[in-house]
Amino acid sequence: MSTKFENIGKCGALALLSQIPVVSAFSKFCEDFVHSSWQERIDAWQKEVVKQFSELDTDMEQKIRETSNFASLLASTQRAALEDPEEDKLSLYVSSVINAIKNEKFTDVKKHIFLNFLRDFSLLHIQVLQFISTEDKPRIDVRPNGLYVHTDLHRNLHRQFKDQDTIKVIISDLANRMLIYTVSNDKEKPTEITDLGMDFLNFIAEKEVPND
Repeated sequence: MSTKFENIGKCGALALLSQIPVVSAFSKFCEDFVHSSWQERIDAWQKEVVKQFSELDTDMEQKIRETSNFASLLASTQRAALEDPEEDKLSLYVSSVINAIKNEKFTDVKKHIFLNFLRDFSLLHIQVLQFISTEDKPRIDVRPNGLYVHTDLHRNLHRQFKDQDTIKVIISDLANRMLIYTVSNDKEKPTEITDLGMDFLNFIAEKEVPND
C-alpha cells in the first residue's frame, strides 16, 4: 500500500476504498474500522472479568482451581461474548462463568445450553424474562369447559414494553425454549416463568435470583 494511503486516518477512509486494489482496500478497511472495534470489545471484556473476579472470596478461588474445565469454560464464554452484537451483555457473560462454578446444580450440559441461550437472546429477551419472573403467579379456576387462567401478566408486559410485535416474538422464543409457560389456547400470552427459566436467570445473574 502506498504511503499516501498509509498516512491517512479514518477521516475519509471510506472514500478512498474505490481507489485502492481490492485486497489492499479490504486490509485498510479492517485496519481502520474492524481491528480497533475488536480491540475495544476485548478490552471491555477483560475489564469486566477483572472487576467481577476481583470481588470473589478465597472459597471461590479454591472452587476455580478445582474446576477442571475452567479454562475451556472461560474460553468458550469469552468467544460468545466477543461475538455478541450487544456489548451491554458482557457483564452477564462474566457472571455466567462465576455462577457455573459456584452452583453445582449446573451440569456441563446445562451450562452449554444456557450459554447458547445467552448468545441467542437479545438483552430485551432477558429483560422480559426477568419481568415475568417478578410477576405474581396466575390463579387457575377449574370450569366445566376446562381450566381458566387469571393473569394480568400479558397486559402488564405490554405496558412495560411498548413494541408489541417484538414482544410477541420474544414470548414465542422464550416459550419454545421452555423458559416460560403460556396459556394453552393462546401461545402469545405468558402465565409464569418455569423452573428452567429461573435456573437460566440464576446462571447469568450477578446475585442469584431467589426461587419461590
